[in-house]
Amino acid sequence: MAHTIHFPPAYFIASVVTMIGLSIFAPGARIIPFPWSFLGILPFVLGALLDVRADRVVRTRETAAEDSEPPSSLATDGVFRICRNPMYLGFVLMLLGLAMCLGYAIPFLVVPVVALILQFVFVRDEERILEEKFGDIWSTYKSEVRRWV
Repeated sequence: MAHTIHFPPAYFIASVVTMIGLSIFAPGARIIPFPWSFLGILPFVLGALLDVRADRVVRTRETAAEDSEPPSSLATDGVFRICRNPMYLGFVLMLLGLAMCLGYAIPFLVVPVVALILQFVFVRDEERILEEKFGDIWSTYKSEVRRWV
């Protein structure tokens, strides 16, 4: 089996670097003119706040946030009441905000690619693990709270 990097922040950092590189070397058309591009600060800050709040819930519950460790409890409170994956949603919102701030077309392409990578590299496996570990509690939570939004 091929080894993959299972550290979501690494994907986020690589995405930021890629988006900035694209905006410099292959930006495409400017689709959000200055100063309107600064509106990207809003989704960026919202995403960062979502990540911080989700991290706080996970730390309060003293359960694993990395997929290298099995979770000891199921976080269903705080921001986890509105989204099953608030940290990943936070990453996507921050990338959307960055794309808006950059204002060029091509960096926007990174956002859906990252969302798909998060879904198929992380979320799918994490949800399988949660179902195995928490059974009916997970099934009930999953039926009441959407995966992304």
